[in-house]
Amino acid sequence: MKLFSTVVSALTLSVSSLAFSADTDVDDPTIEATSASEREDKFRFVVMPFYDPSTDAGITVMPIWAFYPDESSSEASSISLSLIYTQNDSYIGKINTDFILMNDVLQASTEIKFSHTNMTFDVLDTGTFQIEANAAHEELSIDGDVFYKLHKNFFVGLGSNIKSTRYIGKDNADSIILAAVDLPAEFQTDVGISASIKWDSRDHYYYPHNGVMWKLVYEEHAEWMGNDPDNTYSSLYGDYRHYYSLDNNEQHILATKWVGRYLLDAENAPTSAYTTYGRQGREIQRGFVVGDYTASHLANVEFEYRYAFKNTSYQWLDKSILVAIAGAGKVFGEQLVQVDDCQQNWCEKYQKVPFKEADTLTAVGVGYRYTILPKERINLKMDVTYNSDQEWIAYFGIGESI
Repeated sequence: MKLFSTVVSALTLSVSSLAFSADTDVDDPTIEATSASEREDKFRFVVMPFYDPSTDAGITVMPIWAFYPDESSSEASSISLSLIYTQNDSYIGKINTDFILMNDVLQASTEIKFSHTNMTFDVLDTGTFQIEANAAHEELSIDGDVFYKLHKNFFVGLGSNIKSTRYIGKDNADSIILAAVDLPAEFQTDVGISASIKWDSRDHYYYPHNGVMWKLVYEEHAEWMGNDPDNTYSSLYGDYRHYYSLDNNEQHILATKWVGRYLLDAENAPTSAYTTYGRQGREIQRGFVVGDYTASHLANVEFEYRYAFKNTSYQWLDKSILVAIAGAGKVFGEQLVQVDDCQQNWCEKYQKVPFKEADTLTAVGVGYRYTILPKERINLKMDVTYNSDQEWIAYFGIGESI
């Protein structure tokens, strides 16, 4: 009942925010930015709800600026700031940038985030007893990628990321439990660089109607970057997305996303390197609380059906999109929590789970999009999902998950 009332109040606030973020100019959602006169800077100030079961409900303030940095820009670049505060005194600040330059030859994106989240960690669950720790998880992360188009739809990229994490126990007992599972009380910094290849035939950067994008990323966290020599590792990440319009009017869209991550040298990697199902880096796997399922490897697939209202005689409805969501995935391999005092057979199974034996995590949901920048195809999003653990989770923000 509490979740239902939270979602209802959140949706009510979202509707109010749509009016608050109303266009200051007249935008026709059927018009694309093709001429220089249409390449005008746009600013929107959005107030939206926030909800996460681990931090409770809250509020998000999001100014966003879309602009065209040069005359050759076929699509807008964007900068957005997200400020989040929740009922359990958690707070998050995040800056996202997307620069599309030289007629889409050069693409650069960054995310800078600081979070202080008060959470209860399920450190150990044997089925007969549980160990929990109340703690504040603090994280500062800087993530960036630059892609250069070599030929037609083929890009090569370089990237870097820095993440510094610590866990502050609510009391001494919580601090001891966190230390026992190797969650650091002082900031532990992890630095990495990456090399990528990408094929991108999508018809739009922010909200495609047709096309394919696939990306393969190799990431290295070596000692010479300043990392602890006992915690060096590397990883492979794959991302495939397909978009297909079922009609010429682009009113019915099917979108698919397949992602996979494989952590090399998992036994040496720090805890911050493990895959947290629900969010990995800048990518979200909808339907699950981040950290409930944590292991060295990840596989996930998500599907969306999108229905866009058009020619209804109501401008607000012509900017509305309904979404049906389904997804499934697994985290497998080395487990994060290490247990020393237990039966050997149980310990081995708990510490390493093959793909076939890992739980299949499924989720379904519905969503709503409201286009705040029609020419740039930038939307507010609201999703509600129900997962195989019988949990409801709501998502609010700017941009798409697929």
